[in-house]
Amino acid sequence: VRESIPLDKLMPEWYVNRNGDDGDADTNNHLVPLGDALRAMFPRRIFQSSLVDDTADHKHTSPYAREDDVSYEGDDLLLKRLTLYFKINVMTWVNNPCCVICGDTNTTNCGMRGPMTTEEQQGQAGRVELYKCPTCDGHQTTTFPRYNSARTLFETRKGRCGEWANLFGLYCRSVGFETRYVSDFTDHVWVEVWSHLRGSWIHADACEGKIDEPSMYEHGWGKKLNYIIALLNEGGGQVADVTGRYSRKMLSDEMQARRREVTPSEEIGEMIIAQINASLRTRNNLGQTRQDELDRRASDEKNFFHFVQQSDTWEGSLYAEGRISGSLAWRATRQELGDGKGGRRGEPNGIDGGNSTQEGGKRLHVESCYPFPFDGNNNVISITVASGSSMTIHSDLSDSIVVSGAPCAVGTTKSISIVIVDEQTGCMLQSRSFTTWDAAACFLHLVPNERVVAIFADECDESSLDVPTQRKLSRLGGFDWQHISGSEEKVDDKIEVVSYQVLFIGQLHHHPDWAFFKSAPSSCVLAINVTIDISSSSDHSNLKLRVERNTAPRFVSCRLPEASMPLGTQLLANEQQKRQAFVTYMESEDSNTSLYSGYTTRDGVPVYLISTASFPFQHCGDTGSDWTTHHYLPEPLVPENDEICLSEDATSSLVPSYDIPTDVDFFRNLLGSSLLSKDSTGNVSSVETAEALHNSRLIALYFSSSWCGPCRKFSPILAEFYMLLKEGALPSHGLEIVFVSSDRDSESFNQYYGKMPWLSCPFEQQSIKQSLSMRYGVRGIPALIVLDAITGSVVVSADQSRSEVAIACQGGDDAITELVTERWLQSLPLESKCIMESLALSCADDNDVDDTGGDFETNNYLVRKLSKTGNDIEEEAPATSPQEQIKAIFTDLVANKGLAPNAAAAKAIQIYSEGQKHPKIPHLDLSTGALNDTPWTCSIYAPSDIIGQTDGDGWEELSGSGSVGFCQKKGRAGGAEFNFPTHQLDGGPNSDSLRQIAETAKKYLDNSKKDPHTNRFRRFKLSNKIFDRIVRVPGGLDLITTQLGFVVYRTDTDFFASIPLAADLESIKLSINRLLDGL
Repeated sequence: VRESIPLDKLMPEWYVNRNGDDGDADTNNHLVPLGDALRAMFPRRIFQSSLVDDTADHKHTSPYAREDDVSYEGDDLLLKRLTLYFKINVMTWVNNPCCVICGDTNTTNCGMRGPMTTEEQQGQAGRVELYKCPTCDGHQTTTFPRYNSARTLFETRKGRCGEWANLFGLYCRSVGFETRYVSDFTDHVWVEVWSHLRGSWIHADACEGKIDEPSMYEHGWGKKLNYIIALLNEGGGQVADVTGRYSRKMLSDEMQARRREVTPSEEIGEMIIAQINASLRTRNNLGQTRQDELDRRASDEKNFFHFVQQSDTWEGSLYAEGRISGSLAWRATRQELGDGKGGRRGEPNGIDGGNSTQEGGKRLHVESCYPFPFDGNNNVISITVASGSSMTIHSDLSDSIVVSGAPCAVGTTKSISIVIVDEQTGCMLQSRSFTTWDAAACFLHLVPNERVVAIFADECDESSLDVPTQRKLSRLGGFDWQHISGSEEKVDDKIEVVSYQVLFIGQLHHHPDWAFFKSAPSSCVLAINVTIDISSSSDHSNLKLRVERNTAPRFVSCRLPEASMPLGTQLLANEQQKRQAFVTYMESEDSNTSLYSGYTTRDGVPVYLISTASFPFQHCGDTGSDWTTHHYLPEPLVPENDEICLSEDATSSLVPSYDIPTDVDFFRNLLGSSLLSKDSTGNVSSVETAEALHNSRLIALYFSSSWCGPCRKFSPILAEFYMLLKEGALPSHGLEIVFVSSDRDSESFNQYYGKMPWLSCPFEQQSIKQSLSMRYGVRGIPALIVLDAITGSVVVSADQSRSEVAIACQGGDDAITELVTERWLQSLPLESKCIMESLALSCADDNDVDDTGGDFETNNYLVRKLSKTGNDIEEEAPATSPQEQIKAIFTDLVANKGLAPNAAAAKAIQIYSEGQKHPKIPHLDLSTGALNDTPWTCSIYAPSDIIGQTDGDGWEELSGSGSVGFCQKKGRAGGAEFNFPTHQLDGGPNSDSLRQIAETAKKYLDNSKKDPHTNRFRRFKLSNKIFDRIVRVPGGLDLITTQLGFVVYRTDTDFFASIPLAADLESIKLSINRLLDGL
């Protein structure tokens, strides 16, 4: 079976062909004259997508690739494509078999019998369906054995869901997936596959060609589920009730009634499954380690189902399509057509299911990254902006913008991605994406002058380009905001709107010669690179280690060398000891220290060194919260108290030192002059509304009552949510809740409120409750409405807040914190967020200067100082209102120009209006601080007609194929060049280190070849003492991932290396042998 699966077509991006190269030698023929350094400037996809020759090699694009592949990686992506391949190319669905005599397809069922023939018995047919043919005088002519033997099914390749799941399970196991069979008692079957990347089982239904769609049956098909049982055929076997994965109605009376038709009670159902597992375990032939792992998985899964059962809401997007396998009549008979509304997915329910660009600007978990902070021989900034995007292992990141080798753009299509780079060090400071130009301009308005800016915008709405937005964008020297919109073109006698993309690299408040702007149709393949020499201005001594808690990189380079700290010591050392060992190593004269920008670690694992390839850093889940990443940044980006202190209260640094400017009058009018509050002992007292809401960033109104069943169910969940924020993530400047009671009497209110930890409106003030219900349209309870404390605007409506809270509580502490900090706070009105950013910056400035005043320059690192009116200090802020300005113009026209009053009034309005249409552009200094006098090189890869439109002289064509070309322009002292640093293995290509890497990799490969169908032989902890022979060598992991086909990924416990299930083991062996032969 494994030999029949075209792994090279499913995962061509992993597949190494048997000639030992990557299979695309001809892809870049038109770039042969270019050196590796030039070619490395741009994403490889740019060259591939620009080829127009129909005979070009497209082996790197899988025919089973789909747009949503970006949500998957590694072996999970293989599973996704394998499922689709199986549906398209392997199995045939049989509604009713053709007549074996005449071939008529309209046979009808006329009964069934047991297996009688040798073939039926060998194929383990559970039953044999009988069919009669209308053409053959209605006689029974055809049989349809329902085979269970996977060997027989591999030959026949036809059937319904039972046959499909049976054979697909074999396909999954033959590739190397841990697979279990899933039986739905309402007549459907599928499989689940264990994902090492996720640490959980993934749903896979080959009949539909879908994976990871647990809402498919209940929400999509409309099935009335009762029991869904999973069976694992390993060891003695294992059985599990997994209904909780596929239903969000487990606690409903309707679901419980259906389950009681199968078992008398939940307790008895659990007891039956436990007895089955106990019996199966007597046949267990597994080792204790493996058995412990399976038990841990079962426990984690049970805990997950317990959390899920507390909510009747699906997390993420809902599957909104009825069943597609089987005939329409058959599906209708089974009532599996869904609601008939069609559509691939429903609207997101709870956590955002796809909007990657919030209005306030989506950002990375950690935005700042310093590529090669200690590489003294590479003092350049190299920035590439390229059309389209290729998602990396981190699904929120794209290579539309690359800074010194690190992809760092947030957002993909129909968004505006902006990356801010420090002009003195080349450090990436901020990376954001926006859906509108006015939001992007508001962000840029706060960025200090001199900063280097890279922008990629694709198919964005230019309707937000009002006068204030244009004024803010005018700080970007060379950014032509008048040419960022699309155009109308006539195609086949129809007018079509052609969307445009915008690529820009420049500097705020300056217009250096190397600044580049290009607007072109979104269909064009276009890329620009600007490389600037900053050796005259860079200062690498002003660096400090930044600590990122609950954070890990996507990739590690190697571990801390043995000479700095032995492996055994690293596994036992505490955080301070590891940090000191790392700092000592970075101060040594090792030739590879210039490649590293920090390290990551947790208890019980080594000190893993990180480099540019490690970016972006990822937020860890709840179980991986003790991962900590330390990386070098310019000192102004690192808080003074950002040091390791094991005894320090973790929440002490979470409280900002500035106050929230709450709209006290609004909330006093809304809630009354006083609220009820509780002290630490639970005593209730009346508190002034202003005092009760002091320093709350979000204020939630909770409409609830003790007589309401759903309220009694949701209140404990909300209390858990609230206390986690108060006691941990956001003790201040976070969320405050005000209870608005619908209880019928004060006694019920007092009893119900006695269980709540938050504020409350006094029960006696029923008029306030009625006013609030009318104001916010509350029609049912429980209802939670989240307001902005500064403006009073609704941030989260009642329709979504309840489900979001329930889902976050299922995900644990980190999910709760992320919901509030990354979603709710990012959904605040733009003006509110700008006020808070300004407060944070001014407070930081105040903390860093003494009473006698001081230099603000080093403190305004991310946000510049503005005048009180919000305008540039360097610009003259308008001091008068529009009416006063028109009046001044009118007076001048009458007094000095001699116009009659009526004519002067009309002229004054016209002059003012014209002034608003053409905003004053601030003066752009072309020399001082503008990086205008340093060596630089600008390169462009684009269609020939686009290159022909490039402004200015001095462009040199380096290569071209007629349709696309590569041009370059250099300024000052022959230009600048970025040389991507690489590890230097001691002794060069004949080193003992290189042989050690190759021989160790070969041992692991040989083990995998002995049993290629078993996943556990293909994955290895990086801290494993044997695999450490590779990890401890600088460049070892780079070598096995880039040349030998291994992959590296992180779990909650450690980093792992693996040989991909789709990899060609023989080709990897050839690569290793070639490497050894060369030594």
